[in-house]
Parts: sequence; structure tokens; C-alpha cells
Amino acid sequence: MTNSTSNPLVKVLNNWILSLFIILTILVTFLSVTSYFFRDNIYLEFTTHFKHQYLVLGLLPLIYFALTRRKVWLIVTLFCLLINLTEIIPWYIPKIRFGASGEPMGLFLFNVSFSNTQYGDAIAL
Repeated sequence: MTNSTSNPLVKVLNNWILSLFIILTILVTFLSVTSYFFRDNIYLEFTTHFKHQYLVLGLLPLIYFALTRRKVWLIVTLFCLLINLTEIIPWYIPKIRFGASGEPMGLFLFNVSFSNTQYGDAIAL
């Protein structure tokens, strides 16, 4: 019985799959970085609208590199995911509201001139 890693077809297929995931990782990381840092450019600003898609596309190489134990590419993929998660997670975290007791708050604003002598009217309110 032959070893499956000695089969040249399996080696070619493994190299092709590895190359495909490396290209996908480089592409998604490049698009994530451009969408994060180059928002002022009119053409690169278009890449900011696809954060969820970059996250999903970044999960596929993460799983592959974790299963094949490719540490360098796993770190690159984690970097790509962290870039996208920093933009996506705040959308789903509820905002904390302070002082929301439900009671209306009154606000008085007085534009007092130094020549005004009727301070009693303002204090009586």
C-alpha cells in the first residue's frame, strides 16, 4: 500500500489548495487594510462597504491554516479578521445610556448683560 503523500497528484492538489488559500488571504488582507486606512480616496473608499464579506472570506483560510498548522499564515489571517472585527463588533454591542431616568429635565438659559439690573426676575423663575 502506498503512502498518500508520495502520490504526485496528491502533492500537486495540496500545493494548489495551499496556493489558493494563500492568495485568498493576501487578497482579503489587502482589501481589509485598504478599507480601513484609505477612506479618503474616492476609489478605495468603495472597499469599506464589504466588511462582513471580508470577515466570512477570512474565516475560510483561518480554518484551513489551523487544520494544516501553518502558523505564519494563521497569524496573517487572524490579523485580517481582527481588522474586520474592530469595525463590525461595535455595531452589535448595545450602547450604554447614562442618566436615562425617564423624567424630563428643565434647562434655563439666561443671557445676562452687565448692564442688566433686574436679577430678581431671573431668580424668581
